[in-house]
Amino acid sequence: MFDDVRDTAGLRQGLAVTGPQQYGASASSTVEAMIGPITAAYVRLGHPPEQARAAATLLVSGPCGLGQDHLVTRDVARTDAAADRLIGGATAASG
Repeated sequence: MFDDVRDTAGLRQGLAVTGPQQYGASASSTVEAMIGPITAAYVRLGHPPEQARAAATLLVSGPCGLGQDHLVTRDVARTDAAADRLIGGATAASG
């Protein structure tokens, strides 16, 4: 999943959360722009709203953390297996 990531030196610096006062509102609205439609899709599939929002959050934020983990540890097998599990869980039928 992360095989195409090559710029680890530059990205490691960029992964730090810097300037929350300057960028916090923009970052929050960006995350919400992704979570909102995914939450709505989960609700349409029959998930309760609270569970739908949690699942959407995991689907949006989980790959970010896995990408950072991959860049820092370079453990391709573990992070790819985790990504497969995340995607599999997100797309599994409810119930």
